[in-house]
Amino acid sequence: MILIYETSVTRYAGFDGVIDKHVDGIEAICIDKIEHIESLISYSKHKDVMLLVSIRTRSLLANLGVYPALRLNDAPHPYTAQALLASGVDCYLNRSGFLLPFNAISGHPSVSDILFLKSDSGRKAIPGQVIRKQDIDVIRQTYRFDQYALCLIAPTVGIICEVRYWVGVDDFGDTTILTRAPYAHDDQAINEDFVAVIENHADSCTRSVCSRLQSCSVMVVDLALTEDMQVKVVEINSVNTSGTYGAASSVVRNVASFLQSNRARGHPAC
Repeated sequence: MILIYETSVTRYAGFDGVIDKHVDGIEAICIDKIEHIESLISYSKHKDVMLLVSIRTRSLLANLGVYPALRLNDAPHPYTAQALLASGVDCYLNRSGFLLPFNAISGHPSVSDILFLKSDSGRKAIPGQVIRKQDIDVIRQTYRFDQYALCLIAPTVGIICEVRYWVGVDDFGDTTILTRAPYAHDDQAINEDFVAVIENHADSCTRSVCSRLQSCSVMVVDLALTEDMQVKVVEINSVNTSGTYGAASSVVRNVASFLQSNRARGHPAC
C-alpha cells in the first residue's frame, strides 16, 4: 500500500507527524511542499493508495488522477448532516437539528440567538462551530462557500470529552473498531475516566451509524460524552481526510491490515 500524507493532518501534541517511509509493507510519502504534489502523477494508475491529507490537497491529487483505493475512495454525501438526520440513529448528537440555506439563517424565527452551525457538506465548507446569530456576517466573510447551500442548525450541547474511532465495515455490514484516539487540548488533558465511559458505548454507537451509512470499508466516527454523561455520535468522516490525533501509525497499519484481510477472504479491497 502507498500512503500519501501531510504532517498538517498527522501532527499532534509533541509528535511531528512524520511517518516511517517503509513500515509493514507500506510506502509512506510526505507531500508537505506543494511542489511535491505534481511528482505523484505516476501514482495515477496505482490501485492501492491511502490518503491522510487535507480536503484541498485531496482535490489537487484528484486533478492528477490520484485517488484512494476503490473501497476508500468515498463520496462526500454519506458524511452530511442530512444523511445522519435521515438515518434515524438514536445516538446522533444533533438529532434535533434542522437544515436551512445559509442566507435564510439570520432572518429565520426558529433559529435561536446562540446556535451550532455547520455546512451540510462532506467537504466541510463551514466547519462545525457555536456562533451567535448576529455573527452570521462574520462567517460569510471568513469562508468561501455557496451561500445558498444547506447548513445544519442545532441547539448547543456541552461536551466534556471526545474520542475519534476508525471503524472497518465488511461486505456483510459487520463492524470492527480498528483504532481510537481521544481528543486533547493544550488547556485540557485527557480524562481517562470520561474516555472509559465513551469506550463502553463505542461498539454499539459505531455499529448503529456505520450499518446505516456504509459508504466504504473504513469510516471515521467521532463520539462525544455530554455534560449529562450521554455518549453521542458527533459526525462521521472520510478516513482519507481526517486528522489522526497522535494515532497515525496505528491508523495506517490497521486500515491496511483490514483491507488486506478482506481481500484475502475474497472481498477485493481495491
